[in-house]
Amino acid sequence: MQAASKLNRSGLKATTPRMVVLDVFEQNPERHFKADDVVRCLEERKVDLGLPTVYRVLAQLTEVGLIARSIFDFARASYELQAPRPHGHCVCVSCGSIEEFADEIIEARQEQAAAKLGFEVSERHEILYGRCAKCRAKGARVSS
Repeated sequence: MQAASKLNRSGLKATTPRMVVLDVFEQNPERHFKADDVVRCLEERKVDLGLPTVYRVLAQLTEVGLIARSIFDFARASYELQAPRPHGHCVCVSCGSIEEFADEIIEARQEQAAAKLGFEVSERHEILYGRCAKCRAKGARVSS
């Protein structure tokens, strides 16, 4: 869907900064971005938005549910398009790559566990840390 109509439906005005940032995510739907990654993508497109503006736009897009914010490396947030279904992430501690996974059995067990405790789930995060196949194959060590 086009960025302008997504923004309008979310209640945000379709400003140029919001549209170009959202377009970065729409053009790379499988990718997880840090704020400086978004700035680099915009620079490649010859769009001049500073890091403070990008952070502000990311916060606005997160607030209305168009993108999701996660912290995988205990330092900086990563952002991705809001997924229609819950999913988890596998994060490589050597190279930092992020892969998504979805598992209906895990989701069902989480719902069962919550229901047993009388708990209503509003949000969930599954993050698995380890080394990806490429890093294991080349014997890469955990980065510090």
